[in-house]
Amino acid sequence: MKKPAGTRPAREEAPASRPVQELATNTPLPGTPKALMDYGVLHFRKGREYLSRSLPGMDNAFANKKLARHQFDRAQKASQRILDLKPADAGARQLARQSSLMVHTCAKDMGFFD
Repeated sequence: MKKPAGTRPAREEAPASRPVQELATNTPLPGTPKALMDYGVLHFRKGREYLSRSLPGMDNAFANKKLARHQFDRAQKASQRILDLKPADAGARQLARQSSLMVHTCAKDMGFFD
């Protein structure tokens, strides 16, 4: 016997697909590895939001690219701090790798290597 369609629980939107609130890049890094990872992931996600609004021809593309680079830099610093505390942390290693790549991509697109 099938259940009526109205009794299914509503699915929540995945946290990674929701926009991230504005994040300052001049705040001190948290102290614990878990807080650092949360901090790094939030800044990485915010950087991706800014990067998605920085395509050529978009309004404020250069400014958004600069904001994205700052967010990715904060994510990179947080992941490096985790690796200093816990060198075997695979999640922090992956975040550090992805953040470094994104910082480089933003800097390259802004003409820093020309």
